[in-house]
Amino acid sequence: MTNHLEQTDSSQGIEPPAVAAVVVASQSPPAKSRLKIRREIAPGLCGIATVLVGFFSWSAINFDSTRDAILYLKGMKIVAEPTVFHVAAGRAGEVRNASFQVRNLTSKPITVLGARTSCSCVATESLPILIPPGSEKTFGATLRLDGASNERIDQSVQYVTDLTDQPLVNVRITGSVSE
Repeated sequence: MTNHLEQTDSSQGIEPPAVAAVVVASQSPPAKSRLKIRREIAPGLCGIATVLVGFFSWSAINFDSTRDAILYLKGMKIVAEPTVFHVAAGRAGEVRNASFQVRNLTSKPITVLGARTSCSCVATESLPILIPPGSEKTFGATLRLDGASNERIDQSVQYVTDLTDQPLVNVRITGSVSE
């Protein structure tokens, strides 16, 4: 317990408050309050723990990773990685290869029917390709380095799928023309 006494400052004509001493005491909440808090919070924490255990169990059974489960919950059925492939710089006219892992997150097969490219300098491998449920396939593409010296190249490929709710999978290939 701490006591604080206030003094009069008579030189400025200021009078002290009517209370001469203030007592400050700290007490912990009574045991009944702590028990009440535990009773109110515990069910919520148990509920959160149950949901998390359920989510991680579901994702472990149905997906290779928690990341895939989250992507699926966000509406993604098919995923390409990397989404951007950087090729080495080269002289104008040289060709660089890029590859992408395309994963089927569903329990049904998905067919990649074809591809659209942003430039004739990008070519893709033969399509269609069937991706079994929960599997992945490697997709290849080539980029012909066209352009002036030190020019940066950024081209896109849209893979067309048979999915109605995700008909396109987008990837990019970047590189540059050196001297």
